Amino acid sequence: APHELPLAEGDDVPTRTWWEHADSPAKLADSLQRSFDALAAIWRDQGPFDGVLGFSMGGLMACAMAARSRTDFSSLRFVLVGGSPLGDSVPGLWRDSSTLDAPLSIPSLHVFGTADRVVDASQSRELAARFADAELFEHEQGHCFPMNRPACDRYIDFITRMQTMVNGLENAAAAAASEPAAAKGDHVACAQKDANTEPEAGPTLCETDEAAQEQRDELEALEAIYPDTLEIEEPAPSGAGEPCARFKIQVNTPESGPLKGKPLTLRIALP
Repeated sequence: APHELPLAEGDDVPTRTWWEHADSPAKLADSLQRSFDALAAIWRDQGPFDGVLGFSMGGLMACAMAARSRTDFSSLRFVLVGGSPLGDSVPGLWRDSSTLDAPLSIPSLHVFGTADRVVDASQSRELAARFADAELFEHEQGHCFPMNRPACDRYIDFITRMQTMVNGLENAAAAAASEPAAAKGDHVACAQKDANTEPEAGPTLCETDEAAQEQRDELEALEAIYPDTLEIEEPAPSGAGEPCARFKIQVNTPESGPLKGKPLTLRIALP
């Protein structure tokens, strides 16, 4: 988020916010618009992106980006949000009243906890109702993205289905233009049914010692979550200049999903 709040007592790092709690609706709306302008600049300079992940206020912003997907964020295909409020009291968030007249057509997964004391679950349900085909994942924890096995399986299943959808749209567009299908981007981890298929590109080298430490921490957490189904293909680097970590995870898919309960193997390379 682009706006910084004053340091609270005992804090070393300032809290950031997507809009400033100003003394007038006009000032609040102006700070919010500056946030959308910053997001649009990132979208233009570093994108395009297929999906957006957002938590709490960030999840609400992701949903508002979906409402603007025909203009500022035209490549946006899905959102995954957690612990996010409705936000109707924020002027300018939904741009205008016409945004609220029809459900948003972009696929979405809404994660929320029955024990959330920051954002009541009812608000998250109301936010989900803004989407035509929203998927809901209710858990028993508080204001968080749960990282247990069932929750991670649900996230992976959703992202995998979204990647399949995005690839289908890209292939259809390429066929319509009578051009070879473009190479798919790596905005979302790509699921591979054949886990033995070797990646075409060579290993990516870790750029900094800090990034290497982050990969070691990430891999340690994943090993704790998937102790029986994670297979390391390339260990986490010990420092800069070494190959980045690569691994495979086998996950179960829902019986109601497109894979009808079949196990799915994901091959992932950390950046």
